[in-house]
Amino acid sequence: MNSNELLVALTGACASSGTEQGLAEKAAELFEPYCHTRVDQNGNLIATLKETRPSENALPCHLMLDAHLDEIGLVVTGITEEGFVKAAAVGGLDQRLLLASEVVFHGKEEVYGIFSATPPHLQSEEERKKPLPLNQCYIDTGYTKEELEEKISLGDHGTFIGPAARLLNGRIVSKSLDNRASCAVLIKTARLLAQTPPSCQVSFVLSAKEEVNAAGAKTAAFALKPTHAIAVDVSFAVAPGVPEKEARGELGDSALISFSPILDRKMSNDLIELAKEKQIPYFVEAGGGRTYTNADAIAPSGEGVITGVVSVPLRYMHTPVEVCQEDDIDHIASLLFHYAHTL
Repeated sequence: MNSNELLVALTGACASSGTEQGLAEKAAELFEPYCHTRVDQNGNLIATLKETRPSENALPCHLMLDAHLDEIGLVVTGITEEGFVKAAAVGGLDQRLLLASEVVFHGKEEVYGIFSATPPHLQSEEERKKPLPLNQCYIDTGYTKEELEEKISLGDHGTFIGPAARLLNGRIVSKSLDNRASCAVLIKTARLLAQTPPSCQVSFVLSAKEEVNAAGAKTAAFALKPTHAIAVDVSFAVAPGVPEKEARGELGDSALISFSPILDRKMSNDLIELAKEKQIPYFVEAGGGRTYTNADAIAPSGEGVITGVVSVPLRYMHTPVEVCQEDDIDHIASLLFHYAHTL
């Protein structure tokens, strides 16, 4: 599969935080030519490279490459007498986008719905100025209360509809590119490392529950006990409305390499030098505290893990129309491949 085909396959699945098991099993099939795979009890897919070529003089090394599998979504909290669904957020929803959004609930059956919207003619001037909070929104499925209760239950999850489509210049738009773009990076990295095995052990983790509490990365790091780790996630690409100080690079800048007190400075510098050497486009992003990625959970695991973050530039994060550049997937996979060979 090329990058576009991988992204279409991965974003076509629905897996909000806590419901990753099915997607993890499907993703395992994409890793199986290169890795031994298992899905743990927390919903993480753990894929360990089948072949390495240890050097006699090399120190024991275990590299964990992480990308979270889950997406933002909804959970059913109620069904009104009139047959409307009430829901709570799973992860950081942008409430400006809720009205008229399309969703699907995954219960005994899949149930399609839309967020109801009051026509602007009937809104006050004040109501038109601010988005309606989720707890005041209703989701219309067309079913009666009795019909709905046969199909979905309290606690069932819902996901937003945003099918993948190609834009010009090698760009793709879809829901859940945060963080399926990074999952595609790891699959392509596994393919490269299988062709030219490294001397260190390499484990790929498509982790669960990042959008709520990073539980998947915490438990995976505890179980695997890596010496080194790189969390692959997405970060803010230049786009209209994104403040200049928050934009981390253009689509096509490829590897966004992070610096933070939480991260290992030498690893970040090594990644930059490697990108220069291999002529891989990169951009540096720096922060003064948390990275808001799984690196925050991995770095302090056990006796401590040498940890870095490499991100895919992404536009319109946490919407059903996220946009990334296919070339960035290939370039970051190449960077991770070369880094594994330095350990």
